[in-house]
Amino acid sequence: MSPRSVHPTKIRFALVGPESVLELWRREIESEQLGELTRFATRCDMLLDQSGLEWVCVHPTVADTGLLDLIAKGNRTIVSDELSQLKSIKSTFETNVTNRLSLAMEQVDESIEILDASGKVTYVNQAFENLTGYGANQVLGREPEEIFKNDFENGETYRLAAKALQAGESFHGVLVVRRANGALAHQEATFSPLQVGDEVQGCVTVRRDISRQVRSEVALRESEKRYRVLAENATDIIWTAGMDGLIDYCSPAVKRVLGISVEQALDLTLDDFLPLHALTDIEQTELITSGSIEMLTDPMTVQVEQTKYDGTQIWLEAQVSLLMSPEKEPLGVLGVSRDISQRRRVETERASLEAQLLQAQKMEAIGRLAGGIAHDFNNLLTGISVSAQLLLEAKHITDDVALDVQDILTATDRATRLTRQLMAFSRNQVVAPQLVDVNFVVSSFERMLSRLIGEDINMSFLPDAKSRWIEIDPIQLEQVIVNLVVNARDAMPDGGELTIASQKAEVSTDALGGWEAEPGEFVCIAVRDTGQGMPEEIRGRIFEPFFTTKDAGKGTGLGLSTVYGIVKQNGGVIQLESKLGEGTCFKVFLPAKKAPVKRSPEKSVGEFDTGSGRVLVVEDEEIVRSLARRLLEKQGYEVVEATNGNEAWELCDAQDLTFDLVLTDVVMPGMSGPRLIEKLRESRPTMKVIYMSGYVDEELEQDALGQPNTRFIQKPFSVGRLLDLIQNLIGK
Repeated sequence: MSPRSVHPTKIRFALVGPESVLELWRREIESEQLGELTRFATRCDMLLDQSGLEWVCVHPTVADTGLLDLIAKGNRTIVSDELSQLKSIKSTFETNVTNRLSLAMEQVDESIEILDASGKVTYVNQAFENLTGYGANQVLGREPEEIFKNDFENGETYRLAAKALQAGESFHGVLVVRRANGALAHQEATFSPLQVGDEVQGCVTVRRDISRQVRSEVALRESEKRYRVLAENATDIIWTAGMDGLIDYCSPAVKRVLGISVEQALDLTLDDFLPLHALTDIEQTELITSGSIEMLTDPMTVQVEQTKYDGTQIWLEAQVSLLMSPEKEPLGVLGVSRDISQRRRVETERASLEAQLLQAQKMEAIGRLAGGIAHDFNNLLTGISVSAQLLLEAKHITDDVALDVQDILTATDRATRLTRQLMAFSRNQVVAPQLVDVNFVVSSFERMLSRLIGEDINMSFLPDAKSRWIEIDPIQLEQVIVNLVVNARDAMPDGGELTIASQKAEVSTDALGGWEAEPGEFVCIAVRDTGQGMPEEIRGRIFEPFFTTKDAGKGTGLGLSTVYGIVKQNGGVIQLESKLGEGTCFKVFLPAKKAPVKRSPEKSVGEFDTGSGRVLVVEDEEIVRSLARRLLEKQGYEVVEATNGNEAWELCDAQDLTFDLVLTDVVMPGMSGPRLIEKLRESRPTMKVIYMSGYVDEELEQDALGQPNTRFIQKPFSVGRLLDLIQNLIGK
């Protein structure tokens, strides 16, 4: 069949082939007088800029990517070594055979690659990328042996294939290749020559993954060596991997632990069971990353975080060791993986609780230290205050001296407020509710708060225009404010604005929520910050004891729970307003009270009538004990002194003394004040008692203060207050 019989008139076509073939085709074309309609080229890409071509015939020895581009442009393209085949192509052109063949190559499940005569890849189909993970742009122009190089393929298969291809024969063999993701796989490959005459111009390689088949064969051969019954009934996952890193055995426990079947597990690799990103030990990571499994000379235990089939995260503890043959040759890796998620949760919670306990113990120790300092300081202040008050009562005191003494008393009052703040920190104080002006408490506390929050936070106080009174222990109110301010400070690590405001508020029954408070008029103390804010799940737990969002060792989780307890104890309500990224506002509502009636000025020593009776003074601080004795004797009382509880008990027990009143310190070396009173009242049940202290711990329980004929006075105290208590108890 001649070319003219199959070549439409005036339709141009092109022939692509090596120069030797083109020379033959030129003679045949010219003999048919078709030379003016024909283009000749040695490469397909030389035709890409040509327009008007209807037919392109490409000799099979031509190997360049331009062929695919020609097909994509819609040219009627065939691959043939004879021009006479144009007839059959023309008759079946309507079926678009060439395009269908190309599409079929892209859709087959078998991996196909075409190599040129130099052994370099010139074409791969989609199945190749699916099988190996390499795209066409990563492999074109490269040799397969270099692409898939790994320590487990010695190149013998490639050498045997090259020898067979040179002889014009096909070759079938098995290869170990490394995929693009680093995993190793077994492949079955068939190498077929692309031959023109006696010359091999390249080859076509068809690959098929046989990794599962290889693993199955190995597992079958080794099955009797494994304790299969034991392994398949174990609750832990027992698995092995070969020296190539592929999983070749996995126990059924993988279904319960990871939610996947054994068949799915056999498609995994060592990296799937020991993810490098999840390993907690740097040395372990380096060992496995090196890929040298034989270096695992000693068993190791690693903890890794794994993702189950359903997407949930669990923790596995894997014990990994090297599998050795009887000849001491490494066979692979044996692993036992156990679900330790529950254990990890318990350990994490325990570590958190231990850190919170340690922090609470530290705070308790600091609180005791602060309380101890306050105790000693209050004794000194008591001596200074009482001495100054007695000096003001002295006769012939000049006005200038009186002013100096009054300055001493003023300084003593300021020092007293400082010690009360220490007492608030140590939480060692007797709860003594009284009418307080919220504005006065906050303003007097403002300087200390400024030092507490640091210089990068701007604090402002917006008091109500009128004084707002509530009934609460001032120390408790200060605790509430301090804890809320500290919480606001911690929410603004980079600085910000902190505002404290007070105002009158009406709280309805609906606004009370679950709080045990009565609706009515309240005083609202609002502490607002511009910090990080809180998500909903945090807001729901913020008042729980020991709940904290701070790092371990940086918070006890007791600050806001203390605020909650104090507010509830005083019949109040707390409201929390917070949005993530928009700051937080705590609003504390406490029942409003009427302003107190102005009390008459405290009487001076000279205004008290002379008293009578015997008073036992028990105090370990000499200056306080001496001043108390001098004051009481000046007022007409008989005074008996004791330096501590043990001495007072021995004195009373030996002499069987009776007293109209016992004035005793609370915290003393040896026997404490409450214990002394408890023993004395066994034989003197109606004995009258005044406790005096600036530091109160568990020794002074509420039931001790609740006993009949019992009073308490806070150090440092005024002379008038002490004499008033004594005369109220034992009369003039």
